[in-house]
Amino acid sequence: MQTDGYTLGSGIVMTDGIRISDGYTLGSGLTIGSGFTLGSVVQPNGILMSDGILMSDSLHLEGTGIILTDGILMSDGYTLGSGYTLGSGILMSDGYTLGSGYTLGSGIVLTDGILMSDGYTLGSGYTLGSGYTLGSGILMSDAL
Repeated sequence: MQTDGYTLGSGIVMTDGIRISDGYTLGSGLTIGSGFTLGSVVQPNGILMSDGILMSDSLHLEGTGIILTDGILMSDGYTLGSGYTLGSGILMSDGYTLGSGYTLGSGIVLTDGILMSDGYTLGSGYTLGSGYTLGSGILMSDAL
């Protein structure tokens, strides 16, 4: 299944813990290898996942303009306006611009137009799993 430039194949499991596995590519230069889970774990092959933070080789934490604090990973090119509440476990990839007035809790994954969070709707109102929304035109269940 492919829509809005995101390629999603079989074997995706997305529940409250947000698991994305089996080599899927989300957004620009962000690849999650086979069996990786977003959460408080560390995995090999150049991918570090700890406290909801995913850092792959393509994000280069030693580069410039990167801020890593309170479970928030922000690499080059982020624009953050006023009035944001950013909790732990937030992942944002290159070039993402947030509008105003968003409140983001824990366990949120943000990358190039993908927002996954309980009860939040992005795109054309399609929902997957337990209140998760992934772009427009994608409809998934908990164990798709």
